[in-house]
Amino acid sequence: MRIIPADKLEVGMVMGEQIEVAGQIMLARGAVLTQPYIDKLRHMGLSNVTIDDSLSQDIEMESTIDQETHRKGTKVVRQAFQDTQEVLESIREEVQGEAEAALDNSKFTSFIKNSPAFNAVIDYTRELLEKIINSSGGIALNSIKQHDAQTFQHSIDVTAMALTLGRELKLPDRHLEDLAFGTILHDIGKIMIPRKILDSPLSSLSRQEIALLKTHSLLGRRMLLNNSRISQRIRSVTVVTQHHEYHDGSGFPYGLKGSQEPWSVNDTKHLSGISHLAEITNIVNTFDNLTSDSQHRPALSYIDAAYIMTNRFYNRFHPAYLDAFLRILNIFPPGANIQIPHGEYQGYLGTVVKSNSEDRFSPVIRLFFDANREKLAEPINIDLSTNDSIQLKRRSVEELKSMEIHLL
Repeated sequence: MRIIPADKLEVGMVMGEQIEVAGQIMLARGAVLTQPYIDKLRHMGLSNVTIDDSLSQDIEMESTIDQETHRKGTKVVRQAFQDTQEVLESIREEVQGEAEAALDNSKFTSFIKNSPAFNAVIDYTRELLEKIINSSGGIALNSIKQHDAQTFQHSIDVTAMALTLGRELKLPDRHLEDLAFGTILHDIGKIMIPRKILDSPLSSLSRQEIALLKTHSLLGRRMLLNNSRISQRIRSVTVVTQHHEYHDGSGFPYGLKGSQEPWSVNDTKHLSGISHLAEITNIVNTFDNLTSDSQHRPALSYIDAAYIMTNRFYNRFHPAYLDAFLRILNIFPPGANIQIPHGEYQGYLGTVVKSNSEDRFSPVIRLFFDANREKLAEPINIDLSTNDSIQLKRRSVEELKSMEIHLL
């Protein structure tokens, strides 16, 4: 399987990943593409699509979690968010009150305590945790985010990366559980934010709208404190509250600073300041936002996102946790798109075939399109560990320094 640009889809190609719209299957894995399906995929705004063809049958796409687990998680998170939003809207209509007032309504507190959808999220989270604890892979996410499910897919990706990083840091099992519950629901408060604000680029929002958007972490906290299965996990609730607190004190809602030392079992320094679990979440949340399409820019490559985080935003992150994250990040996971930056094949597009454990920057690649994005008569295989003329480098320092990046 491989990921290709949506504008390079052709009639007869076979889908390598299931595509859903509003929770319903539009294209199943293995479906053969017709022109109407291709038009629909492009209209959905997908920049890339996973296909399975004879040219990529030997490529085993690497991902922190498998497609089926990812799809299942997206569904259960979507259901929990949608059910919660529907209850809140019905309460607001009944009492004709402000949105936040609905959180204290007995109908809402009863829903949160007994919601089957929330129980499904909790059960799924335990399943995901077990899979990641029992795996040894690093961080590599090849899921294609769909616009109507981006928030839910983001929740799963952030959780998977956070647990992988937590495993690398050798956190106790109880802390990993709390990290899982907190990350999968870290954006639950956004259901209280007007859709118009959520769908707008940050650069276009007024100061008042940005201030409203920033309330989502405290709104999420209030919701979860009404669920007895989650509220007893103070560390989980703290992740929801603090996932936008930055190590240097520049975050929100309280402008807390992180501890200079990494967390340890005998630690007493995290009683104030940012929780170690929130610092982990901050790193993976930022990375997933940078490597996902947004309203003002396409997704960054892993290597470009890593540069942005270690240079432009370095002070936002705990250095020990960021170093651990970069250590287990698979910069060029099999199945991922690549473009040759310079040399004989400058501008050519292709796919990573195999990672190189000895040199993460020199995978085996297969080129499918030339610099004009025209399909090659025959794919070109290149082992970058034995080819000194080609290097998969990040964009220029000047470009990355001047790139417009808007993050909360």
